[in-house]
Amino acid sequence: FNTRFAAFELFIFFVVFVIVCTAIVMTLPFVKLYTINVTDVEYLNYTLAALFGISILFSTIRIPYIMMVNITGTFKETRLGAILEAVINLAVSIPLLFVMGIEGLLIGTCVALMYRSIDVIVYCYKKLINKSILSIIKLLLIYLLFAVVYLVVFNYCITLDINNWFSWLLIALCVFLSSCIWFLLPIIIFYPK
Repeated sequence: FNTRFAAFELFIFFVVFVIVCTAIVMTLPFVKLYTINVTDVEYLNYTLAALFGISILFSTIRIPYIMMVNITGTFKETRLGAILEAVINLAVSIPLLFVMGIEGLLIGTCVALMYRSIDVIVYCYKKLINKSILSIIKLLLIYLLFAVVYLVVFNYCITLDINNWFSWLLIALCVFLSSCIWFLLPIIIFYPK
C-alpha cells in the first residue's frame, strides 16, 4: 500500500503543481486580454493571481489525504481540524479584508487552507500510513522550490507577447508543456524508481 500511495502522492503533486503554475503564469495575460478596453480600474494584479494559485495549491494538494480519511471512515477524528480551518479563515480573513481588501481575504483563506492541509497530512502519516512525515516534507519542499524557480523565471525573465486569444491559447499550451517538463525533473532526479 505504501509504495502505491507514494506513487499516487507523487502523481498528484506533479499534476497540481503543473496546473497551478500554468494558471498563475497565464492569469495576468488572460486578464489583460479580457479587460483590454476597460479603463476604470487596474485589473492586472500579480499578487491576486499568486494568492489564487496558492489557495488552489493548498485546496488540491490535500486531496489524497482527504480521500484516505474518507475511505478509512476517520472523519470524526479529523473533524476538529475542519472546524479550525473555518475559524482560522474567518479570524484572519475578516480583519485583513478591512486592511488589505481582497488580498487580505485571500491571505486568510490561504492560511486556513495551509493549516488544514498540514493537519490532514500529519494525521494521515501518523495514524493511517504509519510512515515518517519527512518524506512528504521533502516532496513538498522540492516541489515548492521548483515552483518558485519556475514562476520567477516566467515573471522576471520571459516576456509573454500576447495580443489576441489565439496567441494566448498557443502560449498557454507552451507554458503547460514547459511546466510538465519542468515538474518531471524532481521525479527524475529525486524519485527515479
